[in-house]
Amino acid sequence: MLRKFPLLLLLATVIFFSMSTSLFAAASKPTITSKAFYVMDYSSGAILMSGNGNTSLPIASLSKLMTALIVMEKIKQGKLHWSDKVIVSKKAQAINESEIKLVAGEKISIKELVTGMMVASANDAAYALAEKVSGSEEKFASLMNQKAKELGLGKTQFYTSSGLVYKSSSGKVYTNTMSANDMAILTRYILAKHSEIYSFSTILRHTFHPGTSRQMKVTNTNSMLPTLSYGYKGVDGLKTGFTTPAKYCYVGTVTRNNFRLISVLLGSSTLDKRYKETKQLYDYIYQNYTPSLILQAGRAISSYKTIRVSGHNGPVSIVSLRNLTIPLLKGKEKDYSYHIVIYPNLRAPMKKGTAVGYVQIYYKGKVVLGTPRMSLVTATAVTKN
Repeated sequence: MLRKFPLLLLLATVIFFSMSTSLFAAASKPTITSKAFYVMDYSSGAILMSGNGNTSLPIASLSKLMTALIVMEKIKQGKLHWSDKVIVSKKAQAINESEIKLVAGEKISIKELVTGMMVASANDAAYALAEKVSGSEEKFASLMNQKAKELGLGKTQFYTSSGLVYKSSSGKVYTNTMSANDMAILTRYILAKHSEIYSFSTILRHTFHPGTSRQMKVTNTNSMLPTLSYGYKGVDGLKTGFTTPAKYCYVGTVTRNNFRLISVLLGSSTLDKRYKETKQLYDYIYQNYTPSLILQAGRAISSYKTIRVSGHNGPVSIVSLRNLTIPLLKGKEKDYSYHIVIYPNLRAPMKKGTAVGYVQIYYKGKVVLGTPRMSLVTATAVTKN
């Protein structure tokens, strides 16, 4: 059973809307030249902007987000600790390009290595962590791909922990690839499960190997952090990347007035474009979207408060299982609607909180991509008469 209603009927019960078009910021959509881009609302998962988002592309050091996730999961499971020391191998020392100049035989904490990955985008730090977790980078790459499969990342393939290219024994070269969509899903998962990532991504400057001949003062590679060269208010992460195959890549996290965005840019031709195009995306969305409470946990939908259930006399009250807040285009609220689907063949008895259907949000007759189907459940136990 499916019912379609104007969204404003529901919104009127849970939130006040100003319908004045004078509040609408008439900014045109930005023109993005990067190979792929993607912007997601963190709260709902709604896709706000996308271009070539499902194409698998090289991701360079954005790969380190998966490496960081696996390390943080091992720590959460108690298999590793932030203070654990890693003995640097000769192979780790030999990894160059972006590096924190690790030396074979030295002992360095997992926390310092993760700091190296997130602040300096250090390839040697990523390699050392891979060896610590799995014994070799090849085995660690298998673990990365296993995790990608668990998360449903179908356009993802890892070969190295750092994002550097992998050369096989036959001389063939492979590079880590993901779609912008997959990268946004991975990032949202990390933010939801491991908020400690912010304690690394917001470090503006860090000194590695202090008091030694290898002392390095490093500024975060993410130049969009406030006070840095491309600083943008509210940015608190997350990761940059560059290799010749991947060009300039960026995963950004930004929040303003409890409106958090996740952005992905792959294949920018220059560092300058990487940041300026990300800024254009942020500006457009913050000017043109407003987060709005659509469903409130435990509250009935005004236009659809009850259903009939076989074996029970009288109406059965139904409510939303959880809150659902999604960004709506300013001045376009009338173009949103919601569809209610009630499952067939419902029979008493039922426990309180039994799922009996769901709500799906639409914009101009099409599903708002990324938004979940929000479950409708029984408000009380349903007895059999």
